[in-house]
Amino acid sequence: MRTLQKGLIAGAGLDVFEAKPNVRQEFLRLEHLMLTPHIGSASRQTRSLMGRVAAKGLLSAFAGDEPENMVNGQIFEKFLSRAGGQICR
Repeated sequence: MRTLQKGLIAGAGLDVFEAKPNVRQEFLRLEHLMLTPHIGSASRQTRSLMGRVAAKGLLSAFAGDEPENMVNGQIFEKFLSRAGGQICR
């Protein structure tokens, strides 16, 4: 915030806020700040890529392989144990 107020950077874009949907009033007064309501990734290209990444992860999981972008390995282990050998191979 101070960096923007002092003009140390030319501008910024914020997509996620600390206490959404409430935006701090100081942000609204800055002319070189772009605010979006958590839709910064809403381009066709980005959403299409996100869909492909998700589909690839599902295909990997159902093949019994660890998904490339997996965040929580413990969940994958539960998935495998619940599948009980019913994974597509």
